[in-house]
Order: sequence, then structure tokens, then C-alpha cells
Amino acid sequence: MAVILGAVYELDQSVGMVMESLHRRGMLENSVVVFSSDNGARPLGLGANAGSNWPLRGGKSTLWEGGVRGAAFVWSPLLSRVGRLSDQMMHISDWLPTFYTAAGGNLSRLGDIDGKDMWDALSKNLASPRHEILLNIDPIYNYSALIFENRKVILGDTAGGLYSLRTPVPGGTRPVDGLDQMMLNSRTGAVLRDFYKVQQVPVRPNWRQEVAVNCSYYNPRNNFSDNVSLYYFDVKQDPCELDNLAATNVTVSI
Repeated sequence: MAVILGAVYELDQSVGMVMESLHRRGMLENSVVVFSSDNGARPLGLGANAGSNWPLRGGKSTLWEGGVRGAAFVWSPLLSRVGRLSDQMMHISDWLPTFYTAAGGNLSRLGDIDGKDMWDALSKNLASPRHEILLNIDPIYNYSALIFENRKVILGDTAGGLYSLRTPVPGGTRPVDGLDQMMLNSRTGAVLRDFYKVQQVPVRPNWRQEVAVNCSYYNPRNNFSDNVSLYYFDVKQDPCELDNLAATNVTVSI
């Protein structure tokens, strides 16, 4: 755990140094800063570590939400709507056209690409232009998944269901008290205070609680059974993939 804490501290320092350098050179006024997680930790199996995707199911190399969801933040003076939380559908391939548009590029010059331009969605809080994500089609292990709006279909499973578990945080969920103050006292916090010429950078109250995934909020049934051939979830209402609608008589139409 000490190694992880040390790595996170150094990561904080490196982000702060980048922000200091941009500010010192007068480039922060025209910058878009994005910090994003990887696609899921690996709490089980080969290469397992102390990372956790709780309360989501699965992890890296799986198509469960714990293996494909990411968390990120975007900061920029160029954003029209700031201090908000976003749950707009976005794929990693969308960053290229999004940055290109933010920089003033003409999207037609990029040709036929997979990514969608998310700049207006992120900047102005408009609807996401993306409605579906093909997560994978694996013809070797017969494992594939597609998300269309709030619906998700998974065909097959991996390792006989071993990686379909929901793995709690080792030692229990940590409190978030004091994290905002640590954030404000960081090197990046100091840069932003000077950039905005304020004594204290405003922070949205309770934003950590707002972004937390709550599996019981919509009270879904828990009829999950691993190692079956078809899964169908409403990941908007059931992000923890507890209620496999394919086990009922519903008609799946995508």
C-alpha cells in the first residue's frame, strides 16, 4: 500500500509541475487539461494488484463495467459550462476529434474515423453525439459486448466466470473527508489560485458523493449467475450488472 501511496503522491506532483510550467509560460489560458483513469483495475487473476473497481463488476480484460468504465476530469478556461458532473457516453477514440475541434480544426479533414466530436457536449453540456460503443468482438474466446444508449448485451464469459466477481476494496471503503482540502493545498491548487486571482478556488459541494456509483439506488434485483451465454443489462439503472434481464422473458431489441 505504501508503494501505491507513493506513486499517487508523485503523480500529483507531476501534474502540478505541468500546470506550473503552462502557467509560467502563459499557456494555461489556451489549454485543455484532461486527467483520465485506465480502463479498470485488475483485482483478480494474473497480475492482480491492490486496485479496485468496487462496486462495479469485473476488471481489466473483461467486458463488465468494472473493466470498461473510466473516470476523468476536464479543466479548461475554454469550457462554457464549468463545475458540473458529466455522465455523457464517451469512448476513448473520441478524444482525437474532440481535441481537434477545441484547437480550431476542421473535422472533415480527419476523414472517416471512429471517434465522435465531444467538445460541445463537454463544454456546453449538450447531448452526447455517441449512442453506442462496441466494446469487443473476440472470435477466439467467443466473448463480445455492445452498449447502445442505456442497454448492454454481453455474449459469453471468460475464465469460467472467475473474473465476473465484484471485488470489495481491501480494508473497506476509505472516507473522503479532507480530500478536497488536500486538493486545494496541492501544487495545482496553488496554480489555479494564482490563475484566477482568488484566495480560494470554489469546489462543488459533495461532488464526490454525487459521482459515486450506488448499486442499490434503483433497487435492482440480483439474479446474476456467472458463466452463462447471454447477459442483458440496463446499465443506467443497474451499473453494477446485478439484474440479468436476459434471464427473464424480455425481448432484446437493439
